[in-house]
Amino acid sequence: MTLAGVDVVAGPHPGTNDTDTNHLRLFRQDFSLGSVDRGSSKEQSMCMDQAFIRASCPKWLSTLIAFVQMFPALRQLASTDRVPTLMTDRVVSKELVTEDIESLQKEIAALRAEMRESELERRLAARDEEFKRRIHSLRMASEGKTDDGEEVHEKDVARARYVALIQSVDLEAVIGFVTTVHEQGYCVVPDLIDPEMVTTLRDGLQPFFKDSAALFDAYREQSNSQTMHIQNVLAKTDVIDDVVSLPLLRAVVAGVLGPDFIFNAGVVAMAPDPGCNPQGLHRDDGFFTLIPMPHLPLIVTGAIALDDFNQGNGGTQHVPGSINWDEQRQPEPSEVRYAEMKAGSVFLWDGATLHGGGGNISGEPRRTLTVNYARGWLRTQFNQYLSVPRERVLSMTEALQEDLGYRHSGTGLGGCDTQDPLAYLTRLQEAGGDGQQASLGRERRAKSS
Repeated sequence: MTLAGVDVVAGPHPGTNDTDTNHLRLFRQDFSLGSVDRGSSKEQSMCMDQAFIRASCPKWLSTLIAFVQMFPALRQLASTDRVPTLMTDRVVSKELVTEDIESLQKEIAALRAEMRESELERRLAARDEEFKRRIHSLRMASEGKTDDGEEVHEKDVARARYVALIQSVDLEAVIGFVTTVHEQGYCVVPDLIDPEMVTTLRDGLQPFFKDSAALFDAYREQSNSQTMHIQNVLAKTDVIDDVVSLPLLRAVVAGVLGPDFIFNAGVVAMAPDPGCNPQGLHRDDGFFTLIPMPHLPLIVTGAIALDDFNQGNGGTQHVPGSINWDEQRQPEPSEVRYAEMKAGSVFLWDGATLHGGGGNISGEPRRTLTVNYARGWLRTQFNQYLSVPRERVLSMTEALQEDLGYRHSGTGLGGCDTQDPLAYLTRLQEAGGDGQQASLGRERRAKSS
């Protein structure tokens, strides 16, 4: 694009890394306004230095520099009798008229839009390449091999477990689900569990759904009638263990996140009660604010339906294709869809998909068990929570407690059962330690208050 005689080329700098979140851009300048002299070799060298500096700047600053640097050339033109062809006779009395400023502003806006589109295309291409690698890994695992096509070494325990998982399921079905998630941001896995297991889960989780209803009534005003979540379910019951260990569920998660994944928010029980309002649209990976959209999958959430899902009872709102958008794009109301599926199915989505719980205008709650996973490398190198005794943590200085992770992050990560982690640890130890987690959820505290 030529901007008032300045040739601006947007593209990755040869010395930058494609994954660098600064997303630097190289701006090359060619002062070719009519017959204006380029200046001495010293001035040309200065231009080269300035171009190098701009190559190391964020794109918004580079655009600003390009805008500011137009004016010396324009002033030089204004001091001559020559009329610049690119300014269409707009230099009058050595001043730019308003129309010229507006024209420049439009060109800058167009440049920004062009850069934004170019960056979006680059990120989508990188996302597609990462998806292809995951599909390749699935196929190699189904053949009992590493991604390089080699036999799995007996000491490679992690790969052996992954191979065993993928070989235990229908590979093409898994690839189909994973591909759908890649393309539109979500998929429905029908009949993940049979009706008998649905009944078992309903019965086993009934105390949690009862607590959820009580919380909904207790917090109705301050929560704006939002759905109440019962968190930390794995610490409170084992009735869900077989379901969240199902090979098909875990294989689809592995297909989206790669072989290395862990629980993130863990397992949560909820039952959007009649009268609850819709949840605001959001992204589950929105905590990772420094990773620009679109990007490779970081988080996967699955909502296992224990009742039929439909729009009337609050089936999950979602925006197809929003995984491919940048952060600035907002959905139109017509783009929002609602999950509809039978009990026993699972609605599974990439954490970058815009979604939210629906409002329940039916007369019955919609019982749901959700599972939430992250890439395995989204954690500390060493497990400080296991290696450092809890009593030792409580005796440490506040600074050390925070450095070990016993506090919320700036974006709200690291809590425990909706509580501050250090406060939770203190209550847990006072209650007798492990085994008392079921008594510490806010549903229990609400009952006792």
